[in-house]
Amino acid sequence: MSERVVDVRKMKSFGLSFEESVYVIAFELEDEIALRGKGPVFDELGCREKMLDHVFEALEEMPYGDLSGYALQRTLGYVQESIMMESQLERDYWGSVWRCFLEAVEFLQTSRIRYILIGRPGISVEKLVEDVESTASNRQMSNETPELMNEVKQLMEEVRYYNFRRDQALARIETLLEEIREREERAELTVEALNDVPPDGSILQLRWSWRSLKILQELGIETVAEAVEYFSNFDNFADTHVEITLWEWSVITSVLQREGQLSTEGMVEIGWEDSLDHPFESESALGLSRRTARCLSRSDTATVQKFMALFAEGVNSARQQLLKVRNFGHGLLSELMNCMKKWQIVMPPELCYPDEKSTIVALDWSKRAYKLLNDSDHYEIKTIGGLMAVCSDTNRFSGLRYVDPKLYGLAVERLQRYGFMK
Repeated sequence: MSERVVDVRKMKSFGLSFEESVYVIAFELEDEIALRGKGPVFDELGCREKMLDHVFEALEEMPYGDLSGYALQRTLGYVQESIMMESQLERDYWGSVWRCFLEAVEFLQTSRIRYILIGRPGISVEKLVEDVESTASNRQMSNETPELMNEVKQLMEEVRYYNFRRDQALARIETLLEEIREREERAELTVEALNDVPPDGSILQLRWSWRSLKILQELGIETVAEAVEYFSNFDNFADTHVEITLWEWSVITSVLQREGQLSTEGMVEIGWEDSLDHPFESESALGLSRRTARCLSRSDTATVQKFMALFAEGVNSARQQLLKVRNFGHGLLSELMNCMKKWQIVMPPELCYPDEKSTIVALDWSKRAYKLLNDSDHYEIKTIGGLMAVCSDTNRFSGLRYVDPKLYGLAVERLQRYGFMK
């Protein structure tokens, strides 16, 4: 039974024809018509010429077709009580007009009926189910038939699943379009030359990713000058009360540098433009002693990406992991942290402003989590959007939450941290 009850009194106040009422119920247009009026709404549907034909076709597809049509018209006030139809309801339906009306409403709001109403009829899964069950009940079936019948039933389950996925995709498209509109509006506000932002100007005058802006807000930073002062002192990275990873720190400093707000004079730039696995160069370039550079080179932290992954779970976690490296003691750790004060890890725009098309690397994975993701036998996930899709998949045979709950938990944590999931 439908959980959504149509406001009959409100429907009657719109002055709709019966066929218009069917469309309003099917596409849940009550609020929109109350706001904009029926003219603009039905013009957008673009099916006025064949509206009546489509309604008759839809009613024919509904269970208890004539009774459903009568219940709709009777409840909405288009026909008076009919003794003949009332007796037929009692005889064939075994229910009240109101109950029949509610079931008609529920069926009108299925994707199949909506397709018919917009002139795009699809295959009726329900009709196929009836045919299969009718055929399966035939006692004269051969011994070879049940195997084929099982395959038919499996295929019908797939049809149901893909219909569900289609509805999910359409809902996601609506969400994305709304987000696109919001981002375009924000872009219009920041389209002027950002390099001319005064130091005492708001940080909102610069373009930030969702995560970067959240960090700045948690630190209580409101102006560009405050951001420059804070992020030009690397000591704040280890001492901050707000959890910031090396990746996130580098993204914010890269944005400030790119917008001409943060000077890199005297800094050693480590570029990411050519490769995400940029190797550590000579010890002299990064200020490291030969011993420290050798320890990093023979460990699993010998690339910029893997080195930054050490800090994905916080500075303290990174220190503990580094101290586990053979011959890497507290002295070398202090040397490394002092050298990092002179490093400017330059992050490209695609990593500073990640979106659903961005590589999953932009989510700043720990080494452990990234290994789980790469070792998965079931998925080959390259983009953030692809990761979101497998996390939102509720099918128990393909959904990440069922196939690999541990990886699902790590993925959801990353997506939430970066604002891609609530």
